[in-house]
Amino acid sequence: MPKVTTEIPEVEECIKRPIVFDVIREMIKQTGLDPNTPIIYAGETATSIPQVGSTLDDSNDPYNAQVRLPSQDRLIISVTEDYPEETGMTMAINRPEVPTFFADTDLSVYMKPVYETTLFTISVRYRALTKTQADKWRNNLYRSIGKMKMGYQHQIQYHYPLPNSFMYLLYVIWQMREANLPLNEALGAYIKRCMDPRFTVITNQAGKAPTLVMRESQVCVIGNYEIQDAAKFDRDDSTNTWETGFDYTFTADVCHQCWMEYPLMVHNQLIPSQFYTNPWPVDWRDFIHQTSLSKWALDKISDPIQVMAGGVQGISIPYFDDWLPGQELPQTIMIARILLQVDQANPQNILNLGQLGDFVWDSDVLAYMTAAYQGLAQWCGAAITVTLYRGSSPLASSMISIDNQLNITSVYPLDPTAIYHLVVSFNTNLIDMPLAAKMLLASFGTVAIKIFTILKPRLAANSGGFYADMNIADSAFWTGVIGLPEGGSIPALNSVGGIPTALFNGILTTLDMTNNNSTPSMWNGSHSFNAACLFITSARSNQ
Repeated sequence: MPKVTTEIPEVEECIKRPIVFDVIREMIKQTGLDPNTPIIYAGETATSIPQVGSTLDDSNDPYNAQVRLPSQDRLIISVTEDYPEETGMTMAINRPEVPTFFADTDLSVYMKPVYETTLFTISVRYRALTKTQADKWRNNLYRSIGKMKMGYQHQIQYHYPLPNSFMYLLYVIWQMREANLPLNEALGAYIKRCMDPRFTVITNQAGKAPTLVMRESQVCVIGNYEIQDAAKFDRDDSTNTWETGFDYTFTADVCHQCWMEYPLMVHNQLIPSQFYTNPWPVDWRDFIHQTSLSKWALDKISDPIQVMAGGVQGISIPYFDDWLPGQELPQTIMIARILLQVDQANPQNILNLGQLGDFVWDSDVLAYMTAAYQGLAQWCGAAITVTLYRGSSPLASSMISIDNQLNITSVYPLDPTAIYHLVVSFNTNLIDMPLAAKMLLASFGTVAIKIFTILKPRLAANSGGFYADMNIADSAFWTGVIGLPEGGSIPALNSVGGIPTALFNGILTTLDMTNNNSTPSMWNGSHSFNAACLFITSARSNQ
């Protein structure tokens, strides 16, 4: 599912300034200043006239005039911000950490804020009209320190608007939902149902341009005075006032960005390509190039397409789908994850497993699956297992059937409003397969060798191949996979134990590894546990 992060508009005006004013107002109260003391926080010039009705132009301000005289008492503040390095690597973006403020669990659409720990330093210049007034403020400040109130806890309040791009995407998702099997729910009702109740709508002073905003409060915001120079007052003869300066620091979690997760499919419709990464990943084979010898050797054992789409999670089809199952079958390794679109004319049809668009099966693996079709839908029924998922949860194996042409169908009609995936994985618990399944795997030796080298990469590099000179670790592997007794070497073929002698003999004969000391050509040392690299490849790599 795509995940995007976008900057919140107007962070300075909506979040940072309200936070600073909340802290300054409480600081004024704590230090005994007149609560009507004007706060000048106007940016580059302290004599700027604020917008009518703003915080800087409160009607309770006794100096609420169009011109503020320099001889008036005031707090002139400037703010600097710092982002502690130790919190940068712990900032939660994609990982779950904070509650979502929008949650549509039916469509899997979620939004949440992204917080960044910020250290604020407020530099304050306090201007008093008289020396007596200045001394009174200083004495109150030191008295607070004497009462062990050097650190203060603040409650800050602010709001932030949703990014316009998120609102547009939400509108597109709602439109698609109503275009196919609609719920007949208005956009406003949909947003209200899924949105956090703290959301509200604000307008400009003319009552226009309504904007959806989120109101938030933070408590236990700790502030501290830095009062090294607070005892020093400087007289300004030009204004006949007394001034002093000090710093006040506090740390708050500031919401700079919003995060959104949404599905690729909405009511059986693929979302527009502008909302997901559509270009095919860059492939070095698309360019005329020359390489060093070491890079040439690395290219021989590494495929950018396979690295992109493979790994422990298998290949994703289509390649831009990053969905992962919430539960995996035990003792399996994923080969491919396939996003499904329900055929509404025949909702029981799923797909043909042999036709995967931009990706193609290894010919031996495809032949094996065709022969083993009866066991593909059952766990441990074959070396390869096929599982149908609804959302992130697997459905029962009895829900699907597979014919000898690898056509997969559902026993019951699929729901077009849900999102389905088909997961193809290979079974690592070969010892529990039925005897017929083991014998079938033995007859497809090239497939067996792929599985064995994924499970035990050392076997492919062993100087004696799969049979000769096995050490204790290798013998333990065969004991777990094939059912051989413990020992320092492979026993004679007529005393295999665990499975019939004919089966084990068939595996060795088919693989022709008894006297073969070479390394299997399909073994990829850099991705020895990557089943996708050995079972399925990009169609472009074969062109």
